Amino acid sequence: MMNHKQIRLYLLFAAGIFLLLVTFSIITYISTASSIQYQLKLKSDHILSTEYKEHFIQQKDGVHLNLNNDTQESSHQIYYITDNNRIIKQPEFNQNLVQHINTKIKRNKEYLHHYMNIQDGHYYVSSKQVKLYNDKTVFIYTVLETTESYHGLSQLKNVLIGLTVIYIFLILLMTHFFSKKAMAPLEYAVQRQKQFVQDASHELKTPIAVVKAGTEVIEQFDGDKLSDVGQEMLGDIKSELNHMNALINDLLSLTRLEKDMVMEDVDLSSLVTERIQHFQKTHQLTVTSDIATHIQIKGNAVALKQAVSILFENAVKYVEQPIINIQLNEHKLIFSDNGPGVQSEDLSHLFERFYRGNTSKEGSGIGLALFKEIMDYHHADVKVKNDKGLKFIITFK
Repeated sequence: MMNHKQIRLYLLFAAGIFLLLVTFSIITYISTASSIQYQLKLKSDHILSTEYKEHFIQQKDGVHLNLNNDTQESSHQIYYITDNNRIIKQPEFNQNLVQHINTKIKRNKEYLHHYMNIQDGHYYVSSKQVKLYNDKTVFIYTVLETTESYHGLSQLKNVLIGLTVIYIFLILLMTHFFSKKAMAPLEYAVQRQKQFVQDASHELKTPIAVVKAGTEVIEQFDGDKLSDVGQEMLGDIKSELNHMNALINDLLSLTRLEKDMVMEDVDLSSLVTERIQHFQKTHQLTVTSDIATHIQIKGNAVALKQAVSILFENAVKYVEQPIINIQLNEHKLIFSDNGPGVQSEDLSHLFERFYRGNTSKEGSGIGLALFKEIMDYHHADVKVKNDKGLKFIITFK
């Protein structure tokens, strides 16, 4: 199974190589087609020039038409001359083809390069308009058969499409292999980091528990004998122990997150409502809510409950009389508080581990990082705004 980071890398590799391959195929086809068309144009222009010299004579009063000069008849070049109403000169061969082309041709352009499909054949038709001495206008048409080049281009197109399909399959296999290979060192480093955090957290739990038990014993049996300074120091020790214990629990939650994430159908409406009721009992706060019923998502109920709790804990931490507004509609959860918010330059760092900005309040700096990780595992989009406090807009997909 690939995680979402590996899938993104896999798709990035595949899309990049696919675009290169498609671009190469398109350029190859267009270049070949343009080259063929350019050669046909040159050949047509040469034939038109030859026929003009053969059948038209420049005299003092203008251009005269000479229909008796047939020195190029043996070349089997298909050409004909028309006065726009009837054919006045054509070769003895392919007369039916000339008639078909003449009925389809449009004579509203002085110079024409046009592809035609007639009787299962493909032709390239060019024309030149000539104005005679008596103000009559005639046209010279030349016809080149392009059936072979047309089928050649069609075959080239089919080959390029076939190769593209084959290479897409190969690209998917290759990018899957190389993305796994590229991610292996990162996954190994992340796993080692998680293992280190787990080991360190478990090793720290024992001495913290011993120190905490010791402070409680001192407070219970000798608390009255301590001076004011001693009691203050004892309170500081207990506060720091609680802080360390919360930090260790948050770190362990981060390392266990992926391992314990089992996705199932979750009633988000009931989950959010339960968290509201819980924090209303345990904290002095005001909550206004607009929660649609029976909003179902695919997720992990324990992790989602922890994520919503983090938002509540963050809201009550920084204000004495917290006011929270919660809206849940369809698959969008909006959580707003009346806290001090954050500086605009801190907003982009809000979900970084151990980043606490300029706040003087206690905290591990891990809560919102853990919240974001939970949302990422649920493929939820999270946006944060400064709006008389912090506003979290969470969209579940």
